[in-house]
Amino acid sequence: MSIYSPYILLNLMKSLLFPLLLVCGCLTGAAQVQLSVQGGVEMPDLTGNHSYQRQKSYRVGVHLDLPLAEHWAFRTGAQVVRKKWGTDDFVYLPEFGWDMPVERTSHFSASLTATYLEIPLKMVATIALGKVVEFKLNGGVYVGYGLTGDMNWKRVVDLSESVDPRQRIALENDYPKVSEHEAKTFGADNFKRFEIGPSVGADLYLKFFYVGGGIEYSLLSMGIMPQNLHQHLMNTNGNKVMAHNFSIELHAGLRFRLGRN
Repeated sequence: MSIYSPYILLNLMKSLLFPLLLVCGCLTGAAQVQLSVQGGVEMPDLTGNHSYQRQKSYRVGVHLDLPLAEHWAFRTGAQVVRKKWGTDDFVYLPEFGWDMPVERTSHFSASLTATYLEIPLKMVATIALGKVVEFKLNGGVYVGYGLTGDMNWKRVVDLSESVDPRQRIALENDYPKVSEHEAKTFGADNFKRFEIGPSVGADLYLKFFYVGGGIEYSLLSMGIMPQNLHQHLMNTNGNKVMAHNFSIELHAGLRFRLGRN
């Protein structure tokens, strides 16, 4: 991916901004456009991967509900979504491939972060529960672009004190006591930036305040990764998987009515 890709994306967003505002202006004159701002908690998974566990992160953004009919609207906007995964394993392994068993322990820690710009393209159905209470269901697709991220891991291998000194030297040459690696999440040699997939959610509104949640699944894989990174580095599991992003999010926000009733 070219280093100029973010600028291409920004130029594309700018080219779409004026038509969107024009549509909003036309609809505002005829019906009620709703602008919402929100923030919340992101809980992502990487499907097929057994190393990285979900860690809570965040999402913030805005969206517009453009009315199409009495109880229907089209939703779009922009969200900045940070996804984070990590692991901290401590493994005892009694054999090391020699004639005599050799005790060893391996402490492994890793983290993976990815920050995306996401654009929702959804239909929204509104169910009135009272004069000031509404329930909204939304469904459609989202498009995501990876802006930045970091990945790193560290492994520390300790041999038992009973290991023969001559064996210890050979073993430590094959498996260094401390191994570390750092890299950027997105790039030609790492993970893919683009995501697209289904997105569904629900919100409960009380006047201008609302709470809700949603689920997203990327049909595009981030890329190939070890099924278990720790075991892969220890040469005990060579299986690899195509990992996909699957996210659950909870949020709260405020809405503003831009048109007339």
